[in-house]
Amino acid sequence: VRREPTPQGEWLRPEAPPVRAGSVLYLHGGAYCIGSPTSHRNLTVRLARETGLPVFVPHYRLAPEHPWPAPLEDALAAFDAMPGPVLIAGDSAGGGLALLTALALRE
Repeated sequence: VRREPTPQGEWLRPEAPPVRAGSVLYLHGGAYCIGSPTSHRNLTVRLARETGLPVFVPHYRLAPEHPWPAPLEDALAAFDAMPGPVLIAGDSAGGGLALLTALALRE
């Protein structure tokens, strides 16, 4: 898996060409106050390898410096910039943020 850091986060791209269109938006856990694309790299590398899709892990803003809804705004901005269709996933607080992102996109 090839790592491509950007100012907004980190792309993890499988070495083989994608088997289908789309990408994965992965929102890391950490109680909305810790965590980063780096802290979850083992998991996201495996996700890219096993799905065959590029995975993007954004640097979303963290508390307490950035209160809610800053993380949701960042997740929505990341989603809007991604090639679709987009699968949204996360762990712990990132799982909750993934759900809230999906609900916000429905509105």
